[in-house]
Formats: sequence, C-alpha cells, structure tokens
Amino acid sequence: MYGVDYDALIVGGSFAGMAAAMPLLRGRRKVLLVDSGIPRNRFAEASHGLFGLDGRTPEAIVEIGLDGLRRYPTFSYFKGWVQSVEGKAGAFVAQAEEETILAKRIVFATGIVDQMPSIEGFAERWGRSVIHCPYCHGYEVADRATAVLYTGSHSLHQARLLKEWSEDLTLLANGHSLSEEEKESLHALGIAMRESRVVRLDGPGSELRAVEFEDGGHHPAEVLYAGLPQRPSSDLPDRLGCAYIEGPLGPLLQIDSLQQTTVPGVFAAGDIARPMQNATFAVADGTLAGVGAHRSLIFGT
Repeated sequence: MYGVDYDALIVGGSFAGMAAAMPLLRGRRKVLLVDSGIPRNRFAEASHGLFGLDGRTPEAIVEIGLDGLRRYPTFSYFKGWVQSVEGKAGAFVAQAEEETILAKRIVFATGIVDQMPSIEGFAERWGRSVIHCPYCHGYEVADRATAVLYTGSHSLHQARLLKEWSEDLTLLANGHSLSEEEKESLHALGIAMRESRVVRLDGPGSELRAVEFEDGGHHPAEVLYAGLPQRPSSDLPDRLGCAYIEGPLGPLLQIDSLQQTTVPGVFAAGDIARPMQNATFAVADGTLAGVGAHRSLIFGT
C-alpha cells in the first residue's frame, strides 16, 4: 500500500472523506483513504437527515460507505493517523505510522473538535441530551422542556429557531449580559431566560433532568442545545500553508467553488470547511471535493 504514487490521499474517513473518494474512484484513479476512527459524531446514537440512511448509527453508515468503496480495485484504506505532510501539487509526501505515502492531490476531511465548557455533567451528555443541531437531532426530542446555552450571539438565533421544535424554551445566559433589546425580542417570542452561570447538569446516566446554577437555583430541562466553539482537529493543513477564514464558531479552511484550498492541489470538505454542518452537507462537500481533485488531475488547475 505504501510507496505507491497515489492520485489522491484523503485524510479523514467519515462521511466527507468517503464521499470524496467516490468520484475519484469512478474516474479510475488510485485513492488512499486514511481514517483515524474518531469522528466528531461518535457521541451520537444515530445520524439523521441523510437521505436513505436516516436513523442509522454513524458507525453503520461508515461501514455501508466503505463496502461501496471497496468494490473499486483502485481503492486503498488504512486505519490510523497521518503524522506529517509536505510538498506541492503532484508531489505530496505524507508520513503515516512510519510509512511514506506519495500523492498527487490531497483532500482534508479531518473535521473539527467541539470545545466543551467546564460545566459538570456536560461532556457525559454530549450527543445524547446535550446537542447542537435541531436538524440533526431535534425531531426526536421535540416538545420537551428545552434550554439553549448562550455561547455567543448565534445562540439568540438558535433560540428563535428552536421555537419550531418546542414551546417550552429557555435561554440560559450563563452569566453573560444581554442587551435590553435582545431580552425584549426573546420575551416577545415567549422564550424565558435565566441569567446565572450554569455549573452542573443533573439526570440519570446521559439523560438530562435539571440545570443547576451558580446562585443555587435549578431549572427543569430535558434537552440542552449548545453551539460550542470549534477548532480544527488536525494541523496538517497548516503545515502546507492553507489559509483559514473566521467562521461563526471558529476557524474554517478557505476554499473555492470546487473545495480547493488556497494551496494548489489541496482540497477540503466537511465540517473543517463550512459553517453550517451536518451529514448531508458533508457528503455533498466531499463529492464536490472529489470532483474538484479529479478535474485538477486532468486539467492541472
């Protein structure tokens, strides 16, 4: 597998990475997909909204995807980490598990890391009763006592959006000061607010029953939404000089209309390169990145 001059190295083996492989394989190109096996969605019980696969576990969807990719004789797969990468379009050199990988193009589908707040019981419930996306998980928890953790101005937008899923809705300001205009807009929509800092989440196992505040108060809640700050899960794009833009929750790789980064021959797809994130977008972006990489192999752009 190693020492082969691959047409494309795809770093990241979840939805975006697998989708990027398909156009390249169907274009009869040699592809190596390297998968760390720790995707962002590993905390979720099920993945929703992906057409034809709604409600399957993330692990099951990955296996279905890999089964399809393995049909192609030019596909190679490795479970592990890429430690380093250097070079330029047509001559990239990567190191993985002390082996050398040569590739003409690279697709980064390395994803992001959600940065958890220092709230007791938060991390244990992440992906279960503490979630970030109503389109991904909101249907299953609709009409329950719902709270939104304020992590920035985007939380106000999210609170307004969530009225579609629950009328029992409270914004947890978490010690942040909101303007009178912001408070009035929430009140007009029937959204309650608690101002004190959140210190603990209570409930059996991964379930949520109540939020505990620094002032000693409690608020009943079964669901907590939190749009958390994000950071890239890998610094490999940085080593090649890829530029970033500032997204609403953290840095995102700068890409063009075919998912190419600011470094020729380097493409990116999935959560690392878009502000609105879910499984369907990851697959769409991955497909486009694969097409972009394939076209660049042909036309040199």
